[in-house]
Amino acid sequence: MKYLFEVPDMSCNHCKMTIEKHLKESGLANNFKVDLEQKKVEVETTESIEKIEKLLEEIGYPPILIK
Repeated sequence: MKYLFEVPDMSCNHCKMTIEKHLKESGLANNFKVDLEQKKVEVETTESIEKIEKLLEEIGYPPILIK
């Protein structure tokens, strides 16, 4: 499944790099795209949406599901 999240607390390149690092290291995402300008994170995964949301929340970037 592909999920699109708004991440309002993402404000700089460091934020973007932190999210990318944790998504990559977690092994939860098959593919992902982090758009700093739009404050959006797209994640393709076979895991549950709750696992992705929990990961983002734990690293300080609570997501809002768009689709």
